[in-house]
Amino acid sequence: MSHKYDDIINLPYQKSKTHPHMSNSDRAAQFAPFAALTGYEELIKETARVTQKKILITNEKKMEISEKLDYLSTLSDCVEITIIYFVADKSKKGGKYLEEATDKIKADNYHKVIRFNSKIVKIDDVFDITFKE
Repeated sequence: MSHKYDDIINLPYQKSKTHPHMSNSDRAAQFAPFAALTGYEELIKETARVTQKKILITNEKKMEISEKLDYLSTLSDCVEITIIYFVADKSKKGGKYLEEATDKIKADNYHKVIRFNSKIVKIDDVFDITFKE
């Protein structure tokens, strides 16, 4: 029984006279995997990343925070202060809550921000302030 390539299977290999011989690494590169959808994996990770919704605080809670800021501005001694505040996400809806400790805080009521640890946070983004007297 004759096979399809019986007539050429045993012929010696003939190098091309017009094309240079390709190295093994160049030959292997032809078959290397490639990313057909560049950025797709990053997009999937970004979509899966979870953000938190900003919690709307009551007017009573806003007053409480304002009173705490006023009280802290009257203190001459340093106290341990913990601030929980919301940071909006730059690329998705929502954000995250951060908790940070400091011993000094300065409220700027004109610009409606507080300053601490080289950060500037909008007073409206403050969720809670606690301190030890």
